[in-house]
Amino acid sequence: MKSGQPSSTTIGPAQLSTIYRHWADKKPPVYHIHPYYYEIRADHIGGNHSCPVNEGRRKVAYHLLRYWIELTNKHNIVWWITFGTLLGAIREKDFIPYDTDVDVEVLGDYEHIVRSLAVRRGQINPNRINLITRIGSACQHDGGLKYDCEGYWQTQQTDRCAICYPLGRLFHGESGYIDIYSSVIRAVHCSNPLNPNHIEFTVEQQGSGHLDKKPWMVRMREIFPLSTCVYMGLNVPCPRDAHSVLTKFYGKDYRKPSRFCNSVTGEWS
Repeated sequence: MKSGQPSSTTIGPAQLSTIYRHWADKKPPVYHIHPYYYEIRADHIGGNHSCPVNEGRRKVAYHLLRYWIELTNKHNIVWWITFGTLLGAIREKDFIPYDTDVDVEVLGDYEHIVRSLAVRRGQINPNRINLITRIGSACQHDGGLKYDCEGYWQTQQTDRCAICYPLGRLFHGESGYIDIYSSVIRAVHCSNPLNPNHIEFTVEQQGSGHLDKKPWMVRMREIFPLSTCVYMGLNVPCPRDAHSVLTKFYGKDYRKPSRFCNSVTGEWS
């Protein structure tokens, strides 16, 4: 074990959060905005401004992810990066400059372990890293009832704890967070003329779905066996076929940024 890292006796997020302060001075790699964020448009020509990258939020995301890696290693939790974090890892191996959080996904078999590590509502410590889990069933895009950090029911997302779409959230103060999603493996009957009894195993994200109410579902072979991606200089688990997964999430042009830097105004648009 490397010097300065938590010992193998660390078993919970409270203890790990306390020890983490002694090795949280490590910084993420220097961020470089990639050229594809500068779209060639007539109204952008002639400017020499770069767009801001929220380095404070990126640094918090980096430390929270290091903390999450350590915690999941100690409890043998199977997880992988997803959504915008997976997109950032595949596209530029880094935090998307206008992103707000880190997205990870755990296999549903480990949900009980994640829940056992969570802090109770009303016992949130603003000076530590806190792990909370949703109370009640999953809902689509946090549209249902959820508990806030004080333990009261809310219909809106009033604070970091008021969630019901992700399984949980890891956060420190108001600076950033990791959303933790949960997926289950399902056997789906896929009949075809050549094999009327064909069964396809899929990985379905709990609580997901857009306006059509269909959940995020990918073939199990597109997720497992997990591969390794680099994200902010960290080795993290990612889907075996990230291209197929990202295409399902964002379409075939997922590598094209959703926002570009206006070099005239220095703003993202």
